[in-house]
Amino acid sequence: MLYKKILVPFDGSDHAMKAVDAACEILRDDIDAQMRIITIVPAPAVSLIDVTRDSWNDLVPPVALMDMNDYVKVISQRVESEREKLAETVGGLIAEFGDRAQIDAIPNLSAIEGITEYAEKNEVDLIIMGRRGLGAFRGALGSVSYGILRATDVPVLTIK
Repeated sequence: MLYKKILVPFDGSDHAMKAVDAACEILRDDIDAQMRIITIVPAPAVSLIDVTRDSWNDLVPPVALMDMNDYVKVISQRVESEREKLAETVGGLIAEFGDRAQIDAIPNLSAIEGITEYAEKNEVDLIIMGRRGLGAFRGALGSVSYGILRATDVPVLTIK
């Protein structure tokens, strides 16, 4: 088959789940194909309550008052938490592929930038993604999928 390295950006939407299903079909048809499923973690939008508090009574310093090491720790914990959530969500679907299917969580300010940079760095042959995700924009084509189509030379398959 033409496509050996497939990237599936995942945001938890039904369309993203269908994109995972489509990528799984390609992997079933081609023993040499690989898939990477990623979720983008918007770094400055990290929920400090989720990653720095053991109880509601603990005080959490605002991001502006954290030193760089604490901020990096908070981001790292949030990224790992999102990676674990992704594994729970899609792990059963991709288990049959072993190490041909991998998951990751990527911190980035922009979903579009995070996806396109990851695709370039990992020499992806095909991006399979949902047409519309969980964002507020509700057009015929989601804002992230539209942005990916404009920002990369990698073929993009959008799933409805």
